[in-house]
Amino acid sequence: MSVDLGPFSEWQTHLGWTVGGGVEVGLTPNWSAKAEYLYVRLQDRGYVLTGVQNGLQSNVFRLGVNYRF
Repeated sequence: MSVDLGPFSEWQTHLGWTVGGGVEVGLTPNWSAKAEYLYVRLQDRGYVLTGVQNGLQSNVFRLGVNYRF
């Protein structure tokens, strides 16, 4: 992740982890539908430019439809 303040920029690497699950269901021989959930947590890191700790927590939910040839 990076912080940009005018002409100044600072870059930090955040270590973290992800956990999730999903399901796919066949609708017909060629069509299926899927759903997936992911939780992402990246550690807090201190940035000199802002003077605060910054991290990331995110929830991702995806829906999809597949067609098989």
